[in-house]
Amino acid sequence: MSKNSGKASNHLNGLVELAPPPALTDLNTTTFENIEEEAKRVREAGVSIKAWVLDAKGKLELVSGMSREGKELMAKRISETKESLAKVLADPTPAYRRAAWLGLFMFEFGRQVQSREEVEELLAGLVKQGYLEEAETGNLKAYKKAYKVSQNSFFEGPEIEETKKMLIDFLNRAWQEVGQTREAEREKLLKESTLSVEEFLAGKTGFLTLDIPAEKVTNADKTTAYWRSGGTIKVRSDGKRVFPCAVIGSIQDTVEEAKKMRLYDAPLHIILDSLKENRPPFIKGVPEAQGKKIQLIWYLLKRGLRYLETQKQLQLSRQEMAAKATVSPKEFYLEGKSGICFTEYPEPWQVRSADGQITHRVENIFFLISREGDEKGTKRIRIVEVPDHLKDFLAPCGSEYLEKGNKFEGIPYPLGAVLQATYGQVVKSAKIANTISC
Repeated sequence: MSKNSGKASNHLNGLVELAPPPALTDLNTTTFENIEEEAKRVREAGVSIKAWVLDAKGKLELVSGMSREGKELMAKRISETKESLAKVLADPTPAYRRAAWLGLFMFEFGRQVQSREEVEELLAGLVKQGYLEEAETGNLKAYKKAYKVSQNSFFEGPEIEETKKMLIDFLNRAWQEVGQTREAEREKLLKESTLSVEEFLAGKTGFLTLDIPAEKVTNADKTTAYWRSGGTIKVRSDGKRVFPCAVIGSIQDTVEEAKKMRLYDAPLHIILDSLKENRPPFIKGVPEAQGKKIQLIWYLLKRGLRYLETQKQLQLSRQEMAAKATVSPKEFYLEGKSGICFTEYPEPWQVRSADGQITHRVENIFFLISREGDEKGTKRIRIVEVPDHLKDFLAPCGSEYLEKGNKFEGIPYPLGAVLQATYGQVVKSAKIANTISC
């Protein structure tokens, strides 16, 4: 054996001869069982701690809305609760601290919010208090920012995933709440419109309200680069000039800035006739800031006018497709009949990212779907016709599938999900019409 190999052998022998750590040599089966029993009690205590944090945060929130005199009467109990909360959030027992932090995030992400600004303010507050940290590699994402939970939480994989899910649910609720609020405001603006599009373009004075759809901007490889903001805008026309009056949606901030500007001796406006052109107006001598806002208003109105025209074309396409159906939705969805069915889902479809967060909506979902059977009893579901605006939405799906089981199981997303949702709508309609048993 070489000199070097002898040294290696002695070294390995030395490792083999090392005794196990003293702390483990005393353990036996009974000891392990006792430790696991204690661990179970720790986990159960953690559940109670999480519930206590939720309750404490809620009580402190209620107290914050009390009168000055009420707060003075409650001063000692408020102080004691805050001290207890601080202690449990810094508890040296990892399981207790993790439970306390989970309770805190459950409370914060369980709040009701009505705007994106409120969500951003809440997240900024959690960062300021040291519970979250902004980090490019963070796996908690909201509004183009990324966050991670502070290491002081003692969180590991399961707690991080649970917090991520809480944040996604919170963002989705906020998205839906904002949508409901905006819809109410949109209806109000639509009622304030006094002109038809034809009257507006012809130079009649009055108000016009237009929906401005969000618009996808793609990269050279056809992938989505970003979405241009949308909303609803009300404008006033004096027959020659068009002034922005009111706005809601993602375009609100930038349009509100335009409303505060002036163009010569009047509030910022565009010339009505410029909407007949294919290029945005350029006015010599106008400061750059005003020039950009003029072009912004022009682009928004052009997009709104195109959207109205698109809606008219969609209505024609809807009517043409419906005329090609050979079976009714009730026959197709509830009775399993073969034939071509005009399928329409009446509500906007919420598109979600891979982690479940709502990213945008798809409207005007309608297409022709067929069921075809052969002599062996095999049935196939086939997409017959799809309007252009849904081709990207349904692109991940093929055009034909074997029908297996009930309720379109096995058909990939989003087609399968749309068919299942439509099935539910048809069932609901049939129940209302008392054509099937409840």
